[in-house]
Amino acid sequence: MNLKEKITQFFETPKIAVVGASRNTSKYGNIIYRRLKEKGYHAIPVNPFADEIDGDICTPSIADLNPQDTALILVTHQKDTDKITEQAIKLGFTQIWVQTDCDTENTPIFAQNKLLNIIYKYCILVIMTQMK
Repeated sequence: MNLKEKITQFFETPKIAVVGASRNTSKYGNIIYRRLKEKGYHAIPVNPFADEIDGDICTPSIADLNPQDTALILVTHQKDTDKITEQAIKLGFTQIWVQTDCDTENTPIFAQNKLLNIIYKYCILVIMTQMK
């Protein structure tokens, strides 16, 4: 599958959870979450330390989401990315976007799994700007 097909498949998922959504409006986790909402996507903030973000109730963990209809965008510290990716795969998530600078040396290894659609090395904000 080429990059365009991977991106299309990712955005066709009914819900997109922003793992690492932030209450701080200057952080990428907040900016990405708000941009998804502005573009009409069913966005879900995931943050175990926040009750709400941008007026929406936070989900504390990806374990509380349905992997069958939810894509994940990881806007996490690199030290947490592998652990969250492994948990997501175990839970059955197949649509995962690892935001630029959140990826690790293991991200390409995870992405080799043909059953998964893992996008990395691309900024979701830039991609959304290029989309119609």
